[in-house]
Amino acid sequence: MLQKSQIKKILKQALRYSLAKQTEILVIQVSSNLTRFANSEIHQNISQDNNSILVRTIFGKKIGSASTNDFSLKAIKKTIDKAILIAKFQKENLDFVSLPCPVKIKKIKLFSFATANCAPQKRAQMVKTIIEKAEKKNLIASGALSTNAYQITVANSLGVFTSFSQTLASLSTVIMGKNNSGYAEQTSWDINKINPQKAAQEAINKVLDDQAPIEIKPGIYSVFLEEYAVAGMLNYMAYLGFSGKAIEEGRSFLSGKLNKKVLGKNITIIDDGLSSRGLPMPFDFEGVRKKKVILIKNGIFKNRVYDSFSAYREGKISTGHSLPQPNDLGAFPQNLFLKNGKIGKEQMIKKIKKGIYVTRFWYLNAHHHNLLMTGMTRDGVFLIENGKITKPLKNLRFTQSFPKALSEVAAISLETKLTGENIVCPALLIKRFNFTGSTE
Repeated sequence: MLQKSQIKKILKQALRYSLAKQTEILVIQVSSNLTRFANSEIHQNISQDNNSILVRTIFGKKIGSASTNDFSLKAIKKTIDKAILIAKFQKENLDFVSLPCPVKIKKIKLFSFATANCAPQKRAQMVKTIIEKAEKKNLIASGALSTNAYQITVANSLGVFTSFSQTLASLSTVIMGKNNSGYAEQTSWDINKINPQKAAQEAINKVLDDQAPIEIKPGIYSVFLEEYAVAGMLNYMAYLGFSGKAIEEGRSFLSGKLNKKVLGKNITIIDDGLSSRGLPMPFDFEGVRKKKVILIKNGIFKNRVYDSFSAYREGKISTGHSLPQPNDLGAFPQNLFLKNGKIGKEQMIKKIKKGIYVTRFWYLNAHHHNLLMTGMTRDGVFLIENGKITKPLKNLRFTQSFPKALSEVAAISLETKLTGENIVCPALLIKRFNFTGSTE
């Protein structure tokens, strides 16, 4: 990766070169490393550096965009020229006002040299821990362990220049028995906070007795959703419900419902890009400081997120939620938190007379702007009877409105988990969840 001082020098020269009224340059540098394993053997190691430069040029209300992965000044100038040419042939965007001006950015340190410099041998040793624990129980391990380093830099002709470096370590594993499978994942900016032994044990616990799963009749059941399943729900809600364009274009379950009840009164959802409980980033991809936004408070739709374009158009202030431009989502929340409750997960299960325990969802698909979703369970689904987990079940298919499900939450766990989607959430007990069949 180029150092911040090197990037700054290049971008200053590039901005001076541009003849556009306003110019923005976004630099994304990624160093990614991955170890995959299957059938209790490592089968793939990947190391990749991927650098991108995205340019936006403005002439009045005409906007042009172009990109390159060549960091030479000559290539960047050529990309600026291309963006200028594209801008000149665009229709005017009458809602556009300006690129953002510089603001003070909070400093966040989430860079681990241990993560950035993690050797494949260390990842192999961590994977070995999982495989050995699985083999001691005559089980088969698969999964992936990745270590990544990022540097994001934004500069524009109005004086914005800000840069942020971050690391990310992510482990996921599926442990297979003859009849069942179990899943676990861990995410952190620091590889030393990833505990493969704990992850392996979590997944192994789902398959220990390995009795053949039974089939259950389709119907509406109480359901206990682990954090992985809850994060899957929230991830789709972010794309199809909370994203700016979905709300603006009437495609969101939130459209036209500001200050109205949309979920259960025990549901509060926040986007907080500055919280160290998640994977924060102090600014968005326009260089605007991120703000904490309460999206849903006690079930009521209170606020949405803004990038500079949507904020100027509506007479608001950007909340720092721009994605790299151009994009199809508009302003987008990337750091979701579902407020936790005050009860332990074991106590939640004890409340269920007859219900279903779900580890995570798979093959999620949306069929309606109200987030009517279909999908399947995976890697740990069990029957709950009289407050106890009794038998493994065959994986189930479901058709369920997620907003409706989040309007019938009976209990929320005290414990929370950071998932690979960068969502921090608790487990949920939902009164009614519609399962439509089981799989073979």
